[in-house]
Amino acid sequence: MRNEKLHKQIHEKYGFTPTIEQTRMMIDKWLEKYHSKPCPNDKTKTIKEVLNEVEKQNIDENILDDLMMAQEMKNIGRNGIRFLKADYFDEALYGIREKTVIKYSLFDLSYIKVYTLKGEFICKAYRVTETHPLAHQMGDINDIEDYKQKIEKQHKLRKKTIKAVREHFNIEDIDFIEKELLDNMKFQKIEPIKEITIQPEQQKEQKFEPKIKTSIVARPLFKSNFERYEWHMQNGCLNPEDRNWLADYIKSDEYQEIYK
Repeated sequence: MRNEKLHKQIHEKYGFTPTIEQTRMMIDKWLEKYHSKPCPNDKTKTIKEVLNEVEKQNIDENILDDLMMAQEMKNIGRNGIRFLKADYFDEALYGIREKTVIKYSLFDLSYIKVYTLKGEFICKAYRVTETHPLAHQMGDINDIEDYKQKIEKQHKLRKKTIKAVREHFNIEDIDFIEKELLDNMKFQKIEPIKEITIQPEQQKEQKFEPKIKTSIVARPLFKSNFERYEWHMQNGCLNPEDRNWLADYIKSDEYQEIYK
């Protein structure tokens, strides 16, 4: 009976699907039991004892990484390399703005290996933890310490850059370059949170300023004072009589009930 059919029958009978960790433990138990059996070639020893006598090969971990790790092409940004919604950074990446090849393992995403397009190893970049945006106001001791360390690292890289500039540029150009570097790396000062007070909105009294038009507009027959008021709001007052009527209507009870 093939193993696939046997596995299917066991699953249907017991309704059990092991996790990856459980599968690994079961395989280790099976190997432990198998290695405890007598070796077919030497009955005086177990399979495990025979395997332990074999000289182990010194395998280079870096060579295995090159062969087994997945790889992608990525650009280096100001925060390092962006990969799987996280930033990876190392001081060796500082100042580099070009495409690179990264190699990674999904079993351990705490770091990636960075290479040039020619295959030359650059560095091992580690995943950068997020910094609390209000570390000094709302963060705990760990948030504040993490913030300070990242600031110190930025200052260290800035000094390293200025030192390299002094070795390759004229003295009169250094002050200008240093000023530009400081402006680009300047951190915004965190202001304390101020208490916000909401003032009640004051209702402004609505003022009606009817328009007075010079052109003559045909006046319709009004069925009510309300219609006449709306018409005056659209077309204005044509004569002093209209203005007097409008002033009286604004003071009337009907106007107060409708517009107030």
